[in-house]
Amino acid sequence: MNNETHKILPAFEDKNIPIVFATDIKFIPYLGVAIKSLISNSSSDNNYDIVILCNDINELRQEQIRSMKRKNISIRFYNISELLNDYKNNLYLRANYSNAIYYRFFIPQLFVKYNKIIYLDSDLIINCDIAEVYNINLNNAFIGAVKDLPRLRQGDYYNNFITEKIGIDCNKYFNSGVLLFNLEKLDKEKFFNTCINILNILKEPFFPDQDVFNYIFKNSVLYLDNKYNVSWNCIHFWKDSKKTLPPETYNKYVENLKHPKIFHYAGEYKPWKQPELLYSEYFWQYARQTSFYEEIIYLNTKIIPNTRNIIRNAVYRHKIYAQYLKCRILKFLTFGDVKQHYSEKTSKLKKQVRDYRNTLKI
Repeated sequence: MNNETHKILPAFEDKNIPIVFATDIKFIPYLGVAIKSLISNSSSDNNYDIVILCNDINELRQEQIRSMKRKNISIRFYNISELLNDYKNNLYLRANYSNAIYYRFFIPQLFVKYNKIIYLDSDLIINCDIAEVYNINLNNAFIGAVKDLPRLRQGDYYNNFITEKIGIDCNKYFNSGVLLFNLEKLDKEKFFNTCINILNILKEPFFPDQDVFNYIFKNSVLYLDNKYNVSWNCIHFWKDSKKTLPPETYNKYVENLKHPKIFHYAGEYKPWKQPELLYSEYFWQYARQTSFYEEIIYLNTKIIPNTRNIIRNAVYRHKIYAQYLKCRILKFLTFGDVKQHYSEKTSKLKKQVRDYRNTLKI
């Protein structure tokens, strides 16, 4: 694990803003939207060094993401599987979590050539220049993070675990979806093992990676303004937040909802599954600008099969149109039964082309 092959070098010599994501292949479309939002709000004065930690993403999917790179935007994938293999049996998973939540444990040892680095979850939207977060002065703190507002609610079900197992007051518990690592302060080579040891101590944490980080950094965290990690679960999942959150905290939260720097779709509800919910528009305004737009709609549409097929045609329209042109040409170059075959196939494909064109006009 100390091998130099596991060290990632900065993509740019000057004004390098490093950002790390961790994901699996199922989350690629949503990661694509997050990266699109980051790029849309980037500055030509900075260079953005995006690294995606993964272990099961094929080359085609990687290229879909890399196609968004620019002169000052580097996008790289790093396969974490070799580092992860020895620890798979030690990683506690629950609910819908995958091993990807633990990839951030490797950040310090992978990025030894960096002084600071930003970690971002993939289910969020960046509405500011992410360099704004990077340039925050951490002073002597090991990490910068935003307090997890649901844990500030009176009578929250998780309070006892936080105070008894993690050993902190609930008003000090932070969310791990947006993190600013002070890599100069961390013991880079021992950090991963420390995380695994704490995971074993906690045994069955409810938010595994987040609980581990709160345990490790409980005495050395700089709390960032809530505007850098505005979570919608306080209004959609925890609907009693107005009554259970401290008034000052709730009022500040509501104000940040209007102009969030980073909007985090944390929790069970997601804008691609519940697009009718308030503030899902932050996600969809960027999703429409990506090549994943139709795919996201297709993957999350629960409607009658015929309509689902129409949307599928829109997703795979380039392939369908190529087949249509090919069959149309062969219809005029062949005879007899073969000609009839291509004639029927041309008619079928023509309908699919017409369907997806009508779909995209909606």
